[in-house]
Amino acid sequence: WLAEVPLLGSNYSNYLVKLRKNHTNLTKGCIIYVYGKRGCGKSRLINETLNLFDQNMFCVISFDAEHQNLNVTNIITRIVSTLEHLPDYIDDAENITNNTKYHLQMAYNILYNKNYDISHNMFEILTYLKYLLNSQKVIIAFDNLQNCSNDVIHFCQQLMSHIFKQDSKSIILGCI
Repeated sequence: WLAEVPLLGSNYSNYLVKLRKNHTNLTKGCIIYVYGKRGCGKSRLINETLNLFDQNMFCVISFDAEHQNLNVTNIITRIVSTLEHLPDYIDDAENITNNTKYHLQMAYNILYNKNYDISHNMFEILTYLKYLLNSQKVIIAFDNLQNCSNDVIHFCQQLMSHIFKQDSKSIILGCI
């Protein structure tokens, strides 16, 4: 499901009502693209939408390209640090499954390993992000996408196509 929200001369409260009505029964993820003239309320809609989802048990991760220096590494690091719950201590390492070991290693590499090359491991990272985003209800918002580099836009496209090949309850919200 891809929703486009044109804000040219429209009352965005109608879109909030529709989102509020539909989000509780969300069984599949979606991509929502908000566009309109400068100053028409796109960022306000994004913020109100994030507040709506935050109050209803979604993990909200928000990026604003106008006020943050966004790059692919920062985006990946923020998603992983927000969604991955790393243990402080593993008391029984022998009983950890290989799948759990893999996820812990991926999180460690992304967050702490300075020699880990994100650009050369993108498919593996996208697979890991898909696991994280499919394991919980998440909304990721990108405001002011027009200010992003081509690398960030390409990563967002990869993220969306990779995640939505499988069933996901995550939502990606983009605003330009």
